[in-house]
Amino acid sequence: FQTDLFNLKNKKTTNAIFLKKYGHLRPGTYDITVSRYDHIPKFLNNLMLMEIKKPTKSNESINYLQIEKIIKKNGLNFEQLEFFEFVKKTISLREKIKFEFTKSLSDLIELIADAGKVLGFSRDELSYLTIDDIFKYKIMKKNKLKKLWKDKIKRNQQNQKIIEHIQLPPIIFSKNDFEIIEHYIAKPNYITNKKITSNSLFIDNLKNFSKIESKIVIIENADPGFDWIFSNKPSGLITKFGGIASHMAI
Repeated sequence: FQTDLFNLKNKKTTNAIFLKKYGHLRPGTYDITVSRYDHIPKFLNNLMLMEIKKPTKSNESINYLQIEKIIKKNGLNFEQLEFFEFVKKTISLREKIKFEFTKSLSDLIELIADAGKVLGFSRDELSYLTIDDIFKYKIMKKNKLKKLWKDKIKRNQQNQKIIEHIQLPPIIFSKNDFEIIEHYIAKPNYITNKKITSNSLFIDNLKNFSKIESKIVIIENADPGFDWIFSNKPSGLITKFGGIASHMAI
């Protein structure tokens, strides 16, 4: 993504080619209320305002001997080079499968949105339907389907308001935690022990972001659709949701 973005910036590729490859991505992979990259006006124009540097391979050497000691210490027995090749291929193929899967998923979401629009439903309203509700189109006529969706949406919107007022225990030690809910003092997870002092930049709208290099980026939640943030080398990243094992942290 970063290499193609660099090539786009330097006119070695076109907007059409870039969006054909990455346009299906959206922040919120399963969220019908969020627009895909290729449906966001001026998305690429905004990206081009950033300083984009050509990605370079790390020159850091791997301490194979140290890793081999750890492997043997834990009673594992396999060829070291085969292990690293296995790890490399596994990680890259896993990410490739996710990338390809989201193409079909994203197209499916758009088909649902288009069908809903024909029946007079907004994306927000459609987000209250289950996939089973949507598949009822196979066995129901248009008018009956429209009434079913309308009733389901209204009921689920009411249920959502109730759910928003339900509190669950943050940590469950026993069944008693469902009777009396204790709230613990929150402690942040720091990925490193480094301390960063820098200007912050709050990103709440993909249509309105500026240069982020050397700034501490603040964002509500960040899934793989926000990977582009790292292409401009921020000093730090703060998210409202997600922990030390979240996608962006890794």
